Amino acid sequence: MPDYEERSNHVRTLFSTSNVNEAISIAHRLRVDYLYVDTADIAAYPGGIPKFEASPAAFERVFANGEDVTSAFSPGPDGELLGLVAD
Repeated sequence: MPDYEERSNHVRTLFSTSNVNEAISIAHRLRVDYLYVDTADIAAYPGGIPKFEASPAAFERVFANGEDVTSAFSPGPDGELLGLVAD
């Protein structure tokens, strides 16, 4: 299952990287419509999750449930088109 492992690695990088351009590029390559972030993701990827809230032009928050700390983000246009600067 090389394709599964490759995609899984991309998803891990999407969540773990603090580089917004890299994350948005991966999201578009994988054709991601929504990213769901919950407490398990925050615990697993503490260095990467803040980029979603810090970069609304790249990842628009479309849902938030404060009690469960669950959010959904929708990737915007390609980061290079937005002129986003890597962290």
